Amino acid sequence: MRDCIPSASGYGEAISDEHRAVDYFYEFIRKFASQLFDEYTDNTDLSPLQRLIRVFSGNRDVLDSLVLDIHEIAEYTPLRKVPVKSTETRGINVSATHEGGIAASIGIESNPESILPTYNGNLEVGSDACSQSGSSTEESVDYVFESARRYQPLRKKLEEMMRAVDVKHLYVLIDEWADINRLRDDKIQAFFAELLRKTFGGSSLITIKIASIKGVANFNEWRPQGGIGLELGADIFVACDLDQVYCSEENAFAFYAEMMFKRLCKVDSRVKQYSQTNELGEFLGKPPEGFFSYIFKDEKSLIDLVHGSGRIPRDFIQLFCYCAHEKQFGISPKWRKGELLKLIKDHSIRTKDEVVGASAGRSSLFTKIIDVVKNTGSRVFLIRKECNEETRAALTELYNFRLVHPMDASKVPSFLRRKYNCYYADFGYFLEAYGEFELRKQEATCPIELDGSQDFTEYVVELSQKRQQSIICVHCTNRFSATERSYYKKGLCPGCFNFATVEEKVESRAG
Repeated sequence: MRDCIPSASGYGEAISDEHRAVDYFYEFIRKFASQLFDEYTDNTDLSPLQRLIRVFSGNRDVLDSLVLDIHEIAEYTPLRKVPVKSTETRGINVSATHEGGIAASIGIESNPESILPTYNGNLEVGSDACSQSGSSTEESVDYVFESARRYQPLRKKLEEMMRAVDVKHLYVLIDEWADINRLRDDKIQAFFAELLRKTFGGSSLITIKIASIKGVANFNEWRPQGGIGLELGADIFVACDLDQVYCSEENAFAFYAEMMFKRLCKVDSRVKQYSQTNELGEFLGKPPEGFFSYIFKDEKSLIDLVHGSGRIPRDFIQLFCYCAHEKQFGISPKWRKGELLKLIKDHSIRTKDEVVGASAGRSSLFTKIIDVVKNTGSRVFLIRKECNEETRAALTELYNFRLVHPMDASKVPSFLRRKYNCYYADFGYFLEAYGEFELRKQEATCPIELDGSQDFTEYVVELSQKRQQSIICVHCTNRFSATERSYYKKGLCPGCFNFATVEEKVESRAG
């Protein structure tokens, strides 16, 4: 996704988030229809004769008409005047005694567009004795502007277009969701998601798949009138968490070794001659045994790059390219472990140091995390699940900027999982805090596993004393945060879905 707002949107500088999202959406629809049309008419996989038949077939005329219809719908009327009847009622009551007078007036203004009426009043004291009452009602017509949107015609036209090109089912892949107007306001993402739901929701022919960064993407927004957007677990579902696919050391090494080899083959086709082949001699894209010993002094040093990237493929490629650039793209002499660790540390500091200091809360929490890392000599740290909102927000920011990484639950003892969330600190900052040369003396590149014999309290990040509301369920004794959605919406325990009671407490405790 990219900023695709048309230059002449007609809204001026005061364009709202909702209207901006509508502009995004209709530009997306126009491009979607045009690409589907181009794929049908200019498919390079077809022979010239097949393309000629498509050009002169009746389907071509149908497609031309449908594309024009879709573009016409997409060129919707941005704003339209809608008359709204406004009713105003005023009641007056004045009374007094013989010794003095008290005059009171109350005005009530109501409008069907408003959620609550407006009340006005005044009180006067006088010497006249009188009493009277009355009321008056006035009606007026005003105009408000609202968007003229047409969702159902769009879906019908797109489905007609699919039938015309003989597409049984269409998968629409939306990549880089978090980049939708990231610099302005992520609420636009929620409005965009709402437009997707209204247009494609319920369609049996079109499936939407979205690639996004967890914690950065915003799919819905909750308001007093109700939610907008796509609700995770109800409207959309997580198909695959790519950050958690390659958790074990064995899978990580095999995957990243193959990815690096394919990258090298793309940069230099001569590397392909070293690739494994099948019985037919076809390229498999897998490195031969011992291939990386030509690059690294110790072939296991590849796993250092995996740790340095947080097992994120894109970050791995960037880190590998940085190391190659610093080594002037040479492999003679071979890359040594100490040199790699220094490059990993320098890359983290260079790319992430500014991010850490940009927020006071983020910087404070990360400083405490690094203190734990220095004391334990491990990347592991624990945050109590009942941490306050400020800590949770800062931790989310650190995760989004790849400064902390969630720990594989299989490596965490069950008694810890009940009370703590377990994370790794960034490998580069770990090297900065612990020292890459001290690390090289140890057998393990990265001591990260916990077991029941360890004193886990030294891994806990200590947070300041904070008054907060804790919720305990009288049915299952589960303790949870007041921000849990089931409790926030209905007052229910997220564990057993019975009503929970609220308990106020103040305590100084570990994160």
